[in-house]
Amino acid sequence: METKDWRCASHLEGKKLNGKWTVIKKIEKDNDNNTGGNFSIGYIVEDGTGKKAFLKAMDILSVVAGPSMIDTLKELVDAHKFEVDLLKKCVGSNLKYVVRILDSGEYMEPSFASSVPFIIFECAEASARQCLDFSRKMDFAWSLRSLHNVAVALKELHQIDIAHQDIKPSNIMLFENKQKSKLGDVGRSSLLGTKALHDDLNVSGDLIYSPFEQIYGCIDNDWKIRRYSCDMYMFGNLIYTYFNGISLTITVLKRLERKYLPYELRGTYQGTYQEILDLLVTTFDQVLEEFNKNVDERLRNELVTLVKQLCHPDYQKFRGDLYKQGSQKYSMERFISKLDMLSSKYEYSLRKGVVF
Repeated sequence: METKDWRCASHLEGKKLNGKWTVIKKIEKDNDNNTGGNFSIGYIVEDGTGKKAFLKAMDILSVVAGPSMIDTLKELVDAHKFEVDLLKKCVGSNLKYVVRILDSGEYMEPSFASSVPFIIFECAEASARQCLDFSRKMDFAWSLRSLHNVAVALKELHQIDIAHQDIKPSNIMLFENKQKSKLGDVGRSSLLGTKALHDDLNVSGDLIYSPFEQIYGCIDNDWKIRRYSCDMYMFGNLIYTYFNGISLTITVLKRLERKYLPYELRGTYQGTYQEILDLLVTTFDQVLEEFNKNVDERLRNELVTLVKQLCHPDYQKFRGDLYKQGSQKYSMERFISKLDMLSSKYEYSLRKGVVF
């Protein structure tokens, strides 16, 4: 006997939201074309002109059967409001490389047990995760341009005091025939001067893409250093993942004995970050020496240098722009210029048939 799905957020097909958006179809969980989450359900919606968009519907009733229901529900609603406020701030600041919110609100009808809070985003064609195909020759020019777009997105966010905290291939959304990349899902972001529940966590985003210092519980008291250096690491990890097909964080930590792994990764390490830093640096350097050998040597050397500067485990001394001091070390400006130069150079070499 088939069990009925009684959750309100699961039954939005055909509904009209805010008098404008018609819900067309549900997106299956294994389809990551757009932003999602553990307590949300995704849909494609359409306005009166035929313009499609992505709907993220908060699945409130999914928390009913869980422990601490009241606390979890409050956290969920607060997180939703925080995300909407951040997205509106991004739109108000005209950020061009961050996925835009188009609408938001709550849907309610008498047959539903609760309202359904929702956010509507511009609709992407795919995510970078879906386009990273290592079974065929990589499109280096596309990868470099995509990474340049993401670097600009981080600069845009940092200029309005937002740190993203959850940069990974599934959060890089593709537009304009997949030639333009935008950074999506600000749900785990941090805003200077505004408290979010996840700010108390050592690791706000996806553990397997996060910086070593956060995983080992080394938390800097300076908000900009802690948050912007995390974004910088995660961006460098994105470069590594684009060209190697696996997270740098996992590649390094998989080489360590269990006694050196943190508890979150089923390890038993109980020392300080400073005590394990030398081992992490040595392993980090070894991993970069083995950077994808199928990448053209000159480009490979440039990428290794970028990843080393963006992801170095000693974040206070060797991560970022070493020509600058304090939180200015974590400016994306120089890395944007470098990626712009590399992508333009590689695109030219492809057009002219010359060596990079």
